[in-house]
Amino acid sequence: MIFKILLIIFLIGVLTVGFSAAKIVNSFREGMKEFRDQVNGKSGPSQARTQHKKEEQTVIDRRNSAEASRKIFQESEGEYVEFEEQKGEPDQKG
Repeated sequence: MIFKILLIIFLIGVLTVGFSAAKIVNSFREGMKEFRDQVNGKSGPSQARTQHKKEEQTVIDRRNSAEASRKIFQESEGEYVEFEEQKGEPDQKG
């Protein structure tokens, strides 16, 4: 009798581990497929980026990844700002 109970518990454990492993493998395969599609430049509705703002407006970006990640500044426009240090007494907040 106790052997049958242990066998049933063991089979339930094996089935649980098997289903969990299958879900992990399936999610890994889906991730690899999405990655492969992105690398190959295939864009579809699943790649649209959605951004929610506080005003309850939804912005959906349907550009492909190359267009969305391109630099918007020209090469002649720098991102460095020159400044001169002013000599004098520092402001004291108290």
